[in-house]
Amino acid sequence: MKRLFFIALLLAACRPPVPETLAARLLREDFTFAEWRATLGREPAAADLGALLDALTEAHAQAPDRMLKLAQDGEFRQRTLRTSEVRAQAMRVFGLDVPDGVPAGINQLLHTQPGDNCPVCRMREQTQKANNGL
Repeated sequence: MKRLFFIALLLAACRPPVPETLAARLLREDFTFAEWRATLGREPAAADLGALLDALTEAHAQAPDRMLKLAQDGEFRQRTLRTSEVRAQAMRVFGLDVPDGVPAGINQLLHTQPGDNCPVCRMREQTQKANNGL
């Protein structure tokens, strides 16, 4: 009996640890984008942002009623929406719809510079026209 117990302990000690998924870590620690970037130790690449968006999606599926700090983080939202490789994925995760008649270019969704045909610039242009009713 003792021999079986020691064999079981030996097998358990030899088994490699199961790596924790990013989604599980997100649910356990509830970190912000700045905190995650600090643990990453470098500026995140598009692949890192995509993995974080995947983890956010998985964490939300596991705990739909929980409000995660990362989902509310403005810097994370802005970074993912401005990164062309993960923009479509970020729009799906954050529930953003492209308005009718507006192409999905980032310059037409967010105000990045004057005259970039974003909602802010389109409103300014409309208010500057004569007889616009405003």
